[in-house]
Amino acid sequence: IRTSEIRSFHIGRALHLGGRCTGCLECDRACPVGIPISLITRKVASSLVHLYEYHAGENSLPSPLITSLDEGNQ
Repeated sequence: IRTSEIRSFHIGRALHLGGRCTGCLECDRACPVGIPISLITRKVASSLVHLYEYHAGENSLPSPLITSLDEGNQ
């Protein structure tokens, strides 16, 4: 696996979990090099609220990250 593929996976994971993290910190415990992954996830969730006033699970609309990124590809 190339470094760019690993980076893409983790960025995609952080965006996917934005606002959905339960705060169990298992990702931090599982990281073999001690990266506090939960900080990234919480930052993405905070950005969703700040930029889009979006709270995951509070309405039926998809995450604005998905729709915003999708609109740029049309």
